[in-house]
Amino acid sequence: MASFSNEFEFDPLRGPVKDFSQTLLDEHDVVVKKVSAQLSREGCFDLLTLEDVENKTGATLLLDANYYVDGRTHEKRLRLQGKCQLAEMPAAG
Repeated sequence: MASFSNEFEFDPLRGPVKDFSQTLLDEHDVVVKKVSAQLSREGCFDLLTLEDVENKTGATLLLDANYYVDGRTHEKRLRLQGKCQLAEMPAAG
């Protein structure tokens, strides 16, 4: 399984990061995507918010044991293995 930064298209983070936000602009300086997160001391995402402005989609994911759950419905969205490593993403569709 790929890393969070690869799967969700943001720059990899290094060092003791507590939170971050990143915005992707197109060639006309229009916002295309946004991502923000809060991290635990262990470096796991406690909260991950994704917004694809271009496609009008987005999600808020909350860490819950070995899963990230949807922030609104609390449905399991991503399964984790080991120390906050992506194990499985559900198939789209």
